Amino acid sequence: MKRLLLLLIIPTLSYSQITYEDIMSINSEKTFKRVMIENDFEFGSYELTYLFYGLSIMRDSIEGDKSPLWGGYNWSNGEFYFRLYDSGMEWLSLLIDETDQSLYNSIVEKIKKNCEFYDIIEEYGDDYSCYSCSQSKYKGKIGFFKFDEGGMIRHIIPKQPITYKDIMSINSLSTFNNVMTENGYDLNFDEGGDTIVGYGYDIERDSINGNTSPEWGVYDKTNDEFYFKFGFNSNYDYDFYNVIIDDIKKNCTFYDTLSGDNNRDYISYDCPQSTYKGKIGYTITDSVSYIRNIIQTEE
Repeated sequence: MKRLLLLLIIPTLSYSQITYEDIMSINSEKTFKRVMIENDFEFGSYELTYLFYGLSIMRDSIEGDKSPLWGGYNWSNGEFYFRLYDSGMEWLSLLIDETDQSLYNSIVEKIKKNCEFYDIIEEYGDDYSCYSCSQSKYKGKIGFFKFDEGGMIRHIIPKQPITYKDIMSINSLSTFNNVMTENGYDLNFDEGGDTIVGYGYDIERDSINGNTSPEWGVYDKTNDEFYFKFGFNSNYDYDFYNVIIDDIKKNCTFYDTLSGDNNRDYISYDCPQSTYKGKIGYTITDSVSYIRNIIQTEE
């Protein structure tokens, strides 16, 4: 009788609210919100860099809110995802009928039918089978994987190495942000407060010891200088760093040895293709290497 009363009170969801076509249409925070709002999702919360919406959210301040279908948007890099549940707790079985549980499979089948396989990409510790979709409005790929209680469908911007051309194009915070997000880096929301903007990839977030990444890109809003830090573990591949240095030597003219942060000396060059102010320099230490934009101050 109790179960019957709950069924009368709680409406069964129709998972027709989210479709393959909806996913293909998302290319900004605005279009993500439009898909969510027009398909009857409820606003969930802001957490760190994510904006969340859910279907028929069950609010629980102690154990956390629950929903059979979450949509999340990462405003720091434009990636989004959908987490779909198809089994588990009793409240979930009351909200989802047998037909609704096939939503993940139906969207994945459309992805495999309409798109071209790209690669297996690891994101946040999970392997996604990723596809390139010609109909998509977003940059990057769409990936999916199944877990015990449902499935994940995630938009992924594959991580690409920073190039000499990228560095030459940076002349403002806006162009720096574009370079980092288009190359698949994540915003390090804990770094620098209002003066420093930092990005990394495969960031291990630690509120006590600080966040770590094998590669950082950092922009200082106080003086418009920027830099890249490479290599924080023995497994780091320095080929990307060496390629950039070779391109600097090939395309630029040696200028001088300049002092940068923490009294490090940078071998600095004047590059005719650059759009930034100042020079570009590099330095190598035992544990980490830097490529830094240095704007000399007038004495």
